[in-house]
Formats: sequence, structure tokens, C-alpha cells
Amino acid sequence: MKKMFVLLCMVCSLCISGCSREKNENNVSTFHNEDYAFVDSYSIGDFEYNGSQVKKVECNWLIGSIEIVQAEKNICSVKENVKGLDEDYKLRWKLEDEVLKIQYCAPDFRGKLKGEGLKSLRLEIPSNIDLEVKNDVGSIILRDCTLQSGNFQIDVGDFNAYNLSASSLNTSIDVGAMDISLKSNKIGILETNVGSIHLYLLDNMGATINYSIGTGKFNDKDKKGNQVFGDGASMLSLRTDTGSIQVD
Repeated sequence: MKKMFVLLCMVCSLCISGCSREKNENNVSTFHNEDYAFVDSYSIGDFEYNGSQVKKVECNWLIGSIEIVQAEKNICSVKENVKGLDEDYKLRWKLEDEVLKIQYCAPDFRGKLKGEGLKSLRLEIPSNIDLEVKNDVGSIILRDCTLQSGNFQIDVGDFNAYNLSASSLNTSIDVGAMDISLKSNKIGILETNVGSIHLYLLDNMGATINYSIGTGKFNDKDKKGNQVFGDGASMLSLRTDTGSIQVD
């Protein structure tokens, strides 16, 4: 029953987000990527870039997971997990005015919902940048990253962040859960319509949590209110309509 519900959510997401769902003459489900501007300025496929030349990364993904890690050196790599992809299905990227932009594939591209619609991305980033990532269907995973700001949006999928430091953090999910271990933060908003939120405050990090829950509990307490942890320095707003919130 759970798998059927998730599949239904995926199909609905594809109908209302950056790609549309269609069927060809063989009754095979496909996705259609929308157009985006300045197509000719983008390069194609896996690449490396000099992190010292980047202040912001923007990634617009459609289907499949995204793993984001902080690079150990100035040279950062960006790779898809599938080799031998058709040219139109490979990622697009450009670096302009210290902003790195990544697109899922060629504009106006149609692909199968199964098989080739499930490629994933591994993205290395420099520290202390602004990061914006949107994923229509699939998870976003961050490992050991230090950000100036992080803005993440998922239609259907989970958000997982391990040992994350971000002065500003904004994460929004329609259907999916959050599992975040936070080392430092000044202000943040974590919201999911359907799913639970589990937040770990690391290194004695203090936070003031403003929370709101439709169906579920906050640390087995009331559904709406405030709670202070440590010195309460970080200001965090957490909301879920259907699910629980746990802060440790």
C-alpha cells in the first residue's frame, strides 16, 4: 500500500512540476522537460570546476537522487551515475558571474519514466557558498557541508543532511521526510506537508524551536508551541501537516 501511495504521488508530481507526464503510442509513460533560457550557453555532461570561482550553485533536477558533498580540494567534480547516456539526456551546466547552474537534461526533452528516468547526480561543492537545489521526484542528501545559505525544494522524496552547517536553511517538501544533523545555524525553516522531521542538534548547538503539527506530536508533546534547547541562539521554524517532529 505504501509503495502504491508513493508511486501515485510521483505521478501527480510529474504532472504539476517542471516536467509533464505523457504516454506514447506503446502506452509507455514518459516525462517531458520544459524549456529554459539561454540554451546555447550551457555545456553538456559530467565536468569539473574550480570551486574558488563559485559563490553560488543552482541545481534543477527532475527525477532521481542528488548526493551533495563538500570537496576536499579546489577542483570539484559533478557526475551522473549512468554512463553512455544519449546526448539530449545528459545534464547541462554553465558557470557565469560566479554562479554555477545545472539542468537535468536538454530542454524540451522527452524520456521514459522508468529506466532512463532514474539517473542520479553526485555534486561536489566548495565551502561557504549559497546553494539552491530543486528535485521534483527523488531524495537530496548532503554530507559534511558548510554553507552560507541552503535552499532546498522537493516535490516527492526525502531530505537527509549529515553534519550540516548553514547560516540560513530553508527546506520544503510536499511528500517526504527530513533527517538532519545540524552543527551550526542562525535561522531556518523546515516544512513538509506529508512526512516526519527528525532534527539532531550537534556539538551542544542551542536553538529556539517554533513548531506546528497537524497530525502527530513534537517530542511527544503538544502540536504547536515553542521549545528552547541550550542557549536558544538558532531560530528554527518546523512544520508538518501529517507526521511527527523529533528534536534531539
